[in-house]
Amino acid sequence: MNRLERITSILLLLQSRKKITAQQLADRFETSIRTIYRDIRVLEEAGVPIGAEAGIGYYIMDGYSLPPVLFTKEEAGAMLTAEKLLGKFGDVSLNKEFTSATEKVRAVLRSTDKDFVETLEQHILVQTMRPLVDTGEFPNKFISTIQQALVEQRIIEMNYYAHYNEKATKRIIEPIGLSYVNGSWHLFAWCRLRNAVRDFRPDRIKNLHLLDEKYNKTKHPLLGDVMKELNNPKHLTRIVIRLDNQVSKFDADMKYFLGLVDETKSTTHSELVFKHHSLNNFARWLLHWGNKVEILEPDELKTEMKKLTTELSLHYT
Repeated sequence: MNRLERITSILLLLQSRKKITAQQLADRFETSIRTIYRDIRVLEEAGVPIGAEAGIGYYIMDGYSLPPVLFTKEEAGAMLTAEKLLGKFGDVSLNKEFTSATEKVRAVLRSTDKDFVETLEQHILVQTMRPLVDTGEFPNKFISTIQQALVEQRIIEMNYYAHYNEKATKRIIEPIGLSYVNGSWHLFAWCRLRNAVRDFRPDRIKNLHLLDEKYNKTKHPLLGDVMKELNNPKHLTRIVIRLDNQVSKFDADMKYFLGLVDETKSTTHSELVFKHHSLNNFARWLLHWGNKVEILEPDELKTEMKKLTTELSLHYT
């Protein structure tokens, strides 16, 4: 990126953010803070009214706006691809809004770039075997409302469907954040019923509405801290297995979802080390490898496998 492109990009960032620090700009453009200072001075000399607060960052003063932004065909293509992916893996409440956004992008494209996007659209197809409605009952349509609750610090009241007892219970929660993990959205929130932080699947929410009551988000941990705690080794069990090389190449991605931390390969087998939260869950994954897998540790996992295989044997007797 040359200097002109960087300065233009800095101006766009200033226009799109409430405040941004010199360090954040330096990190974004992989340059020094001194270079950012010089770029800001160029913008000021060009008449851009930039304000600054020590320790807070730079900002554009009220009343200043850029002329309409023109998108390149590559940027429009990226938006189109994101729209296709969101349509299959996203949330119903976001699909409509994102489609509206991409239509606005298309509206400002040059004629030749519109042709590019229309042709590209004919050659992109996203397919998935996974339905958007995991429970078979409730549509995944609440992400947009949850986002509003997070920004406005509004309390959520909802009926939440739990798989373990196949019942929907009323929950009043104080949302902490959203995370997309292993193909599903997760809402982490303080649950007043359980008096603790809980992980909720938005596609298991039967209905939801925002209360007028607000909560103090500073009383709750940050989303990043919640995720770190979930992955804390003290909550995970160390699992070591030996897997035949003939089958280890299959289902390769799944081992990362299950918490693979180390893998050693020999000519005949692979020794894999995992950190996982549920022996029962892990044992069920091991079942489909049959006698091609050997459990090295822990012994509790062997016991879990014996229990599952006994259940299967009795079921088919």
